Amino acid sequence: MDLTSAKLGNTEKAKNELVTKVLIHLDQIDFNLSDSNADVLGDAYEYLIEQLNCLDAVIGLPANIFYGTSIPTCVLVFKKCRKNPDDILFIDASQHFEKVKTQNKLLPEHIDKIVTAYATRSNEPKYSHVGALADIKASATT
Repeated sequence: MDLTSAKLGNTEKAKNELVTKVLIHLDQIDFNLSDSNADVLGDAYEYLIEQLNCLDAVIGLPANIFYGTSIPTCVLVFKKCRKNPDDILFIDASQHFEKVKTQNKLLPEHIDKIVTAYATRSNEPKYSHVGALADIKASATT
């Protein structure tokens, strides 16, 4: 967390109040830290969207897309005032890339496909899915 970011607030007092709220909420989550497979960061974000409802989309990217990081990555899109507050868009762009030596690369057509799926919030088999918050919450508790 960048504690100097203006996104946390315009004054030091505002930044401190927001960070304090985050820490208080994180303290209320049972992260089950004894489980080495626990997704601590994912659990924290799940708790904070549900409460703040600011997770708009999750975009899965291919492995080896960033230099020095071979694991698949994802982009979490957070918005304060969401146009679609009752759902989250999931995009699996992990299979759409060009291999360049040992690095994978997103070409303009791959980026366009991601942007189009995000802008239209459409369901495309094996690529994008708009998940209702109620369904996501129900599947998380099972």
